Amino acid sequence: MWDTVGGHTALSTQMRHPMRYFGHPCLSICPPALVALALAACDPAPAPPPDPRHAALDRAVGALVAEHGIMTAGVGLIEDGALVWAGYYGLQAPDVAASRTTQFDIGSITKVVAAETVLRLADRGALSLDEPMGAHWVDPDLRGNPRVMALTPRMALTHTTGFPNWRNQTADGRLRFLNDPGTAYGYSGEGFDYLARFVAAKLDRPFPDLVRAEVFAPLGLENDAFAFRADNLDTVARSVDETTGAFDTRWRYHCLIAFNMCPEDGAYSAARDMAITVEGLAAILISVMNGDGYGAALAADRNRVQSVKDRALVACDPPGADGCPTAQGYGLGWEVLDYGDAALLSHGGSDVSSLSQAAFHTGTRDGLIVLLNAAKLPALRAMPDILEALAPGTPLAGQYRGWLRYEEALLRSRQQAGGGPG
Repeated sequence: MWDTVGGHTALSTQMRHPMRYFGHPCLSICPPALVALALAACDPAPAPPPDPRHAALDRAVGALVAEHGIMTAGVGLIEDGALVWAGYYGLQAPDVAASRTTQFDIGSITKVVAAETVLRLADRGALSLDEPMGAHWVDPDLRGNPRVMALTPRMALTHTTGFPNWRNQTADGRLRFLNDPGTAYGYSGEGFDYLARFVAAKLDRPFPDLVRAEVFAPLGLENDAFAFRADNLDTVARSVDETTGAFDTRWRYHCLIAFNMCPEDGAYSAARDMAITVEGLAAILISVMNGDGYGAALAADRNRVQSVKDRALVACDPPGADGCPTAQGYGLGWEVLDYGDAALLSHGGSDVSSLSQAAFHTGTRDGLIVLLNAAKLPALRAMPDILEALAPGTPLAGQYRGWLRYEEALLRSRQQAGGGPG
């Protein structure tokens, strides 16, 4: 695997020796000629030569990170179910180069880790995707509302709970139904947090503990954090000021530095805020590709489009044109582009000073990871270019270019309204 630290690439290889010099049975019973052969067999094979594609990719991504002024970037390429290259660029913190131990706030990609936890529990019969969550959990804002008994885990995973994205977006700041459960798509972080509270209440176990048991521990992910951990703070890429593009002196991964205010250890959201390394996220994607934790039937259900977004990920003109998916929308926790014989599963994430994308193809078992720590506009400019460097022609790039056009138009409108440069 290629490791790139601060834009400089070095080959890192782990060898497993088939035999060891010490205790080899031939050393005590064989003649010298055979001993020499045995010792020669113990010599490690030479490391394979560096793949020139990875060196070229490192140069291309490094140039894009520099061109767009990205403070911190971690990028990974998966081929045939293995992480074959990872690059790290820029600074994790003042005077600290980004490296393979740098963790990134991956925003809404947190949802797929929550979803994978739920799917593994469902496969074992600990819960059903179609049982009423109201039998075990009702949000205080919704007590007495009969529609809570219609809510199911499947609705949360497919964004059809009827909830807003966040309750603070409602007029009174309280959680409410915008639609009847199960009747319409509506992207909702509240739905995932509701799901986590239901699972924790039903199984009488904190949801982050379940994530660790079902997803993290089997992969040996000791330092990555689903819930807030103060001891991880120094390894998370330091937030960037939206105005200056420099490291933010006020905020540091959900901590208000000036007042020494941080979330309590163990605080979490099942919809956002998880901190993880490129390699940690790659391990999770590969685990999903391998079908770890549940069977083929549930994996097929996960990959099936079950709700249709109000804005398509891929704009096909005309519909059904070559290269267009036959269906697109949300499966169980993942955004799905269905191409008939295979699907592209993906999820993006954005938060203060972060923009992230992860995806994999169920047929080729290829995937990619792009984690950026930067102000919003530089990140939106860089993301599609980096995605296309990793996977030329990827359908994922277009959504970011559309988002960038919207944000640039909004900025121009604000500048004109304020009398600034247009």
